[in-house]
Amino acid sequence: MTYDFAEHAKLDASDLFWQHPRSVLGDAELQATCRDWIAQRAGRYPHWSAADFERHVEGFALGEHLHKPLLALSTGSLRKLWMAAAWASGAALTLIDEPLAALDKPSMRYVQETLNEFTVQDQVERFGKARRCIIVTHWDEMEGVDWDGVLTLA
Repeated sequence: MTYDFAEHAKLDASDLFWQHPRSVLGDAELQATCRDWIAQRAGRYPHWSAADFERHVEGFALGEHLHKPLLALSTGSLRKLWMAAAWASGAALTLIDEPLAALDKPSMRYVQETLNEFTVQDQVERFGKARRCIIVTHWDEMEGVDWDGVLTLA
């Protein structure tokens, strides 16, 4: 089973989710609450799933932070927020850089479990075809994830 890249050869901006984990956020974005930031993302992605987002908020134990401005979040909590949004976006192509960086052990396990939901085989079983491609950069193979493919850069 494979992901049909030709089917998604021309992506709209709403078909791509990428949040650079080390990007410098502007003052307005830093002052926005997590809920405001999420509302902006939900409006940007037509396949956004509020139910999926809430599931990932629960999986990452982020609920107590959603009323806070982004400025008040730790690096790890920001990463969790961004990954929850990425997975809820419904974007055909999602890029995630070093997903385990700055995370606690329970969150690392949650990331690994969640990434397994995006394997081609799992998507075909649930939807009849692979609708999404998640590309992850990580310094090692990341145990616990059944990758569809691994590319090692030397």
